[in-house]
Amino acid sequence: MSLKILLLQLCIKLIVASVEEINAEALQSHPGHLLPLGSVGPYFELPVLHAFPQPREFFNRYVVPSIPVLMKGAVQDAPAFHKWSDDYFLDHAGSNETVFVENRKKENRTTGGFEIPFHDYIKNYLTEDIYMVNGVPQFLRPDIELPAPLQCSLVMKSLTDAVMWFSSGGTKSVLHNDDLDNVNCLYRGKKQLVFINTHELNNDWIRNVIDHPGNSYSDVDVDAVDYVKYHSLANTKYAVVNMTAGDCLFIPTSWYHQVNSHGNNLAVNIWFTHLPRRYVDLSEEKCGKMHKITLDKCIFEKLDISDKTEQYTFGKNTLSLPNSAELSILKVIYQFVKRNISLSVEDLQSGLSNLKPNFQMLKSLIMTTTLQYAEEIMTLLDVNKDAVIDRNDFAMLRDDIKLLETVVGESDAILDEYLVAVDEIEEEDRMELTRMLFERGDLSYDDVVEVYGKEFVQSMKRFTGLKQEL
Repeated sequence: MSLKILLLQLCIKLIVASVEEINAEALQSHPGHLLPLGSVGPYFELPVLHAFPQPREFFNRYVVPSIPVLMKGAVQDAPAFHKWSDDYFLDHAGSNETVFVENRKKENRTTGGFEIPFHDYIKNYLTEDIYMVNGVPQFLRPDIELPAPLQCSLVMKSLTDAVMWFSSGGTKSVLHNDDLDNVNCLYRGKKQLVFINTHELNNDWIRNVIDHPGNSYSDVDVDAVDYVKYHSLANTKYAVVNMTAGDCLFIPTSWYHQVNSHGNNLAVNIWFTHLPRRYVDLSEEKCGKMHKITLDKCIFEKLDISDKTEQYTFGKNTLSLPNSAELSILKVIYQFVKRNISLSVEDLQSGLSNLKPNFQMLKSLIMTTTLQYAEEIMTLLDVNKDAVIDRNDFAMLRDDIKLLETVVGESDAILDEYLVAVDEIEEEDRMELTRMLFERGDLSYDDVVEVYGKEFVQSMKRFTGLKQEL
């Protein structure tokens, strides 16, 4: 390498280092540096209602277009709001039910927790740094009414869990998002949630802020945000939502948010699968007769967040396998094969299309994409090229360590690409529904501008028509 090239490379490194130093100094002087998340704007506003809306309005205006909404005083008349005191809990015959408790109030996902009888938790939570995060105890479920907009038979088929969040206050979550929609209702205390608009984020933001993309959370210290390390947060718009006892809040899937609780604090959130195409234009015919229903009468897909298994269906075969934070398609396929179940490309296509509940609603849209990735997996794992994946293929893989190492890496890459491809298809489908609802006049102009921006609105036929009328 010539001296000129070496000198040029050195100059470039010095320039880059100088720019980084200047940027770091600018970020250190940012008014929000080392302050709590969301302390300094810019800000955007989220919609506020003063009661539960009807299912059609709730799903068309907020769930389908993925817009959070605060519903003030929505559960102030609910039985749990008036009955739930610590004395009530301690006197209840069912209070010996076991619950899961986290070791500290400021969330750290690398630390664990422990199980304890509910009545013991009540006796200790006011004086100890502990936080109950558990499925709503069975003996308390008759006290909680399912939020009114969810009392639609079609929606109730998608309920997945009901979780209680109970502390003496001072809890702080990590910055994270969830892969389900949920309605969070507060029965005691106050909460402050800091939202980041998912519709404005890009891959660079995700790479800089979200340290654990597989689990969708960040290690950023929410009490003292380091803008030098997490520089994308310095230019992020925030929405700050303040909840008081009796309020409910819709938190859409994929919206990054951080939660702080103040004062003796008890909340219940109801999780349901994100299925916008199923939920659009809910009617009396789709919902059936609406009536108040308590949680003990509801059927949840998963009754407890500590559930340790997951079901996988490939073709006509279904297996219940241990749950894992990181899905490995190779390990799942191996569990079928070791039970003498041979898999064809059609079985693989079926398995991929059943990986997540929302995939079923997209089946016709993702069919071609799913087949493409099923064929890639078949090409990779069908070592003896007999058009099925079976025990013979895995025996050949065990005998060739280098090939096995290649297959492990490539199978994970194929799955990751497939999930990204389906996410993009799902997002485009949801945007198509959002455009339809906006052009039809079902969505608030102000809400859509606030969340999606003026460019999105200006591309709509409805906006063009309004300008022509004016």
